[in-house]
Amino acid sequence: MACIMSIAGIYGYISSAHEIDEVFDAQLAQYTRLLSQYTSGNISSINADSILAKAGHKYESKISFQIWSDDKATLLASSGENEGALGPFVEGYHDVSDSKHQQWKVFVLYNDRSQRWYMAGELIEIRAELVRKISYVALFPLIFGTLCSMLLIHFILRKALQPLSGIAAAITQRDTSDLTPLHLEKVPDEVSALVANLNALLARVRTSLDRERRFSANAAHEIKTPLASLKLHLANLSASSGQMDASILNKAQLSCNVIQKLLEQLLVLNSLEPQYFLGSLQPVSLRPVCLDVLSTEAEFANQKSQDLQFDSMDDSLQLRSSVFLLQILLRNLVHNAILYTQPGGTICLSTSREHSNAVIEVVDNGPGIPVQDRACVLERFYRIGGDTHSSGADGSGLGLAIVTDIVNLHGGTISLLDGHSGSGLRVRVTLPL
Repeated sequence: MACIMSIAGIYGYISSAHEIDEVFDAQLAQYTRLLSQYTSGNISSINADSILAKAGHKYESKISFQIWSDDKATLLASSGENEGALGPFVEGYHDVSDSKHQQWKVFVLYNDRSQRWYMAGELIEIRAELVRKISYVALFPLIFGTLCSMLLIHFILRKALQPLSGIAAAITQRDTSDLTPLHLEKVPDEVSALVANLNALLARVRTSLDRERRFSANAAHEIKTPLASLKLHLANLSASSGQMDASILNKAQLSCNVIQKLLEQLLVLNSLEPQYFLGSLQPVSLRPVCLDVLSTEAEFANQKSQDLQFDSMDDSLQLRSSVFLLQILLRNLVHNAILYTQPGGTICLSTSREHSNAVIEVVDNGPGIPVQDRACVLERFYRIGGDTHSSGADGSGLGLAIVTDIVNLHGGTISLLDGHSGSGLRVRVTLPL
């Protein structure tokens, strides 16, 4: 505002100076013409000094006039201090310097009827002084108004920004564990968006911290069981009179395998964060990943004499994803189907296109999952029947939870349905192409 007003003031000063010059030039010409009209006769009786001796204005000494005859003789002058003519004997305006190096503006006029030269001059100094005074008078209200406006704006801004100070104080006084939303009264519309975004951020941080707490608590709870089993088997081994009991060793090894698999799944689950996922996106062909997973799980299926099938209705499907995450997703689905399907059963992995999505289905003819439990098995550490699953298979309840997290990262959907023949389970996953 100060810069704009300064520019406006400078422009006003220059414009005022120009206009004042124009007015003074017009007056100077008018005075000269009046002088020529009223002194066209006999002027020998006029005494300029006696006229100027009377009380007048202080600026009179800065205005001068002269009347010259056609033969360049002085007929009348306003002051005897001027030596020679005020200006050249050429009609029009002239800028001249006197013997004291003072600058004058002179208007020269020649009267043909009286055959005389008329000159009226004005010191440039008086014009500059008048321009300054007039400009000061004009600019003072502008400067005063600007200062008052700035003070008023300062007051208004301090008043309007008080809610921000309240927000800052509310956040500063909070404990690190307090992630409840901010509740402020009389928040302006411009600040309400900031408060809403802060509350949304606090909610996301609270969700993340709750997730970490649940993860730590669940992990500690789930690891306790296989560790206790391992300690028991090792205690039995040490009490077996020095003889190596193969069954106890096998049980201890099985407990170690359970712990190892559980830890691997926990590490995968904890690394499923959007910031890590978004940084590793690339085009991935779905068919090679499916074949790689099936070849890895084929030996497990052969051990149970199961029929492992692959049905690809569109080999050109590509996802913007990570090969690692897709492998984990498919491996968990296929491995679970093999694990919970009876020996001699059939597991089919299929891929197809549906609009702008890729559809992945894993279908088995095993015991399936009751409808009332299908939403629960997608949660972490949930197993039907707990540790005593009807199939007798060991598990931690993390497989489908990991699949769900990966699907959510891709912005897809997962649903658990009945098998094609009404028995078994069909896991249907849709991911954006």
